[in-house]
Amino acid sequence: SSIGEVFLLHATDPTNLHNILFEGLDPEVAKNGNFGRGVYFAENAAKIDQYARVDKRFDSEGLLSELHDRIYSCSNRKHPHNVRYALVSKVILGNHVTTKDGKTQLMKTGDYQKDAAKGRILFRDKTKTELSDLEDSSTP
Repeated sequence: SSIGEVFLLHATDPTNLHNILFEGLDPEVAKNGNFGRGVYFAENAAKIDQYARVDKRFDSEGLLSELHDRIYSCSNRKHPHNVRYALVSKVILGNHVTTKDGKTQLMKTGDYQKDAAKGRILFRDKTKTELSDLEDSSTP
């Protein structure tokens, strides 16, 4: 659609999963990644696999006890051991950019794989919290 609504994947450490499931994804508590602070999604499961940490066993009293109680104990399911969690999320991309190096935007041309070094700078400054102006967009 024109607003860029798509289904994407998100993975996280099991210690973050309870808050994500029951309070939502919050960019304010996200760690600073390669593209700045924010919530990261991917189209490919192989990409999120590097962020999905292993949940080794059922935990009734530790860091994962609240999560395990909500998704295993209350449903009478057994913890499968050595499990990873991935979320399928409906995401509105709006105007977005494509990059290979995390610094420059791939230009929108007939040749989609144009050299990123010839693209425009993605971020306004080193904090990576605000994109520079995008093609075909204007700021209010």
